[in-house]
Amino acid sequence: MGKNKKIFAVVLGGLAVAGVAFFLVFGGGNKDSEELKAAFRVLTTAEATGKKSDVEILVSKKFNDAGLDYNAAVEELSIKRAGMRVDISDVRLREGQADISYIRKEIIDKKPVSTKIVNETWVKEDDGKWRLIKFSDADRVQIPKLSQARKELEEQAKAKRMAEEAAEAAARNVAYSAAGKRDPFESLIVEGAGEEGGAGDAANKCEPERKRDFMEGFDLLSFKMVGILYINGYYALVEAQNGNGYTLKPGMYIGRHCGRVLKIMADRVIITEKHSAIRGGFVDREVELKLKEAE
Repeated sequence: MGKNKKIFAVVLGGLAVAGVAFFLVFGGGNKDSEELKAAFRVLTTAEATGKKSDVEILVSKKFNDAGLDYNAAVEELSIKRAGMRVDISDVRLREGQADISYIRKEIIDKKPVSTKIVNETWVKEDDGKWRLIKFSDADRVQIPKLSQARKELEEQAKAKRMAEEAAEAAARNVAYSAAGKRDPFESLIVEGAGEEGGAGDAANKCEPERKRDFMEGFDLLSFKMVGILYINGYYALVEAQNGNGYTLKPGMYIGRHCGRVLKIMADRVIITEKHSAIRGGFVDREVELKLKEAE
């Protein structure tokens, strides 16, 4: 009987040890899984709402994937994703890391899009918090494409704003009609001479080795200032004697004497021209084109 009691005690003790081990292994895993899912939900909600402060916390500082470092990843993931929601399909834990698979649904270009995300990698860092460290294969392809498309749209919007501001600036100063005129932001460098442009013999033979720009075919003082606008720097709108409108920026050439735009200010353009010197060679002279004050 005493022997049976000892055997029972040993078995009971073994079961207790096994229970503790089971809790540590599987119970701890469940805890990690729940903490991971909670962090994942916070990050995806931040992406859906564009909440950058949460994205900053939940992306690992060691992030380096799809050509993005931590800062670039935060910026990308902080862009609001319309209608985004996720359904987790699988979580696989391994030592210090985990892979999450899920279905992401969102609105892109006004159309519902569903993307299957497989094995997005998260890491449990030294502070015990779970953070995103690697994209899934699908996002490595999709995110750079979306980023490029967004940049192209931003460039198109910027060009539209510039054209609108140019038109408004011109309208505030003088009557200026774009009818029959070229785009004021079109390139000013033209291959060969235009019908009314071209430097011809009047270029005063300054800088003979340099190919002439189109606006060097007109006398400088024949240009009329019609507006000045500021878009990350000043630009000037001028009208040539042929009735066409052009845009000036520092460094451009204008006029028949190798005139070059030195500086554009809020109400004038300063240009340096090269004129023949009495003893040979050339001397620089500054000329100002002033904006006519609105009456």
